[in-house]
Amino acid sequence: MLTKRIPTGAGLGGGSADAGATLLAVNQAWGLGLGVDVLQTLGATLGSDVPFFVDTPGTGSDAPGPAVVGGFGEAIERTLRAAGELVLMVPAFGCATGSVYRAFDEAVAAGHGGTLKAERIETLARRGTVDPSAALE
Repeated sequence: MLTKRIPTGAGLGGGSADAGATLLAVNQAWGLGLGVDVLQTLGATLGSDVPFFVDTPGTGSDAPGPAVVGGFGEAIERTLRAAGELVLMVPAFGCATGSVYRAFDEAVAAGHGGTLKAERIETLARRGTVDPSAALE
């Protein structure tokens, strides 16, 4: 039984988390013996963020955690966990991930959106530091 509290369509990887968990469960239930790398490759055919949710199971500090993800989602570098506070606002309607990213890119191109500095975000992620203001221009 799976109890999930990540809403699908909220841009939080809820549907992709389901897909990743399903790949891991089928692999285990049917004794397929597929490695994480194979499952991540299969997951990438379902969605670019599915491989993030496919990892070697663990508990405590060795459980899968945050990561810096590049390419089309296939380059995954796990990072340290960081303590911090998070405010999560979930709309009452679903948003297709591709459409949201496309709208953001269009807003930035039109000069209406902010810019995030990828290098700064990656540095913060690798440090395990929570300081959102350091990621902005």
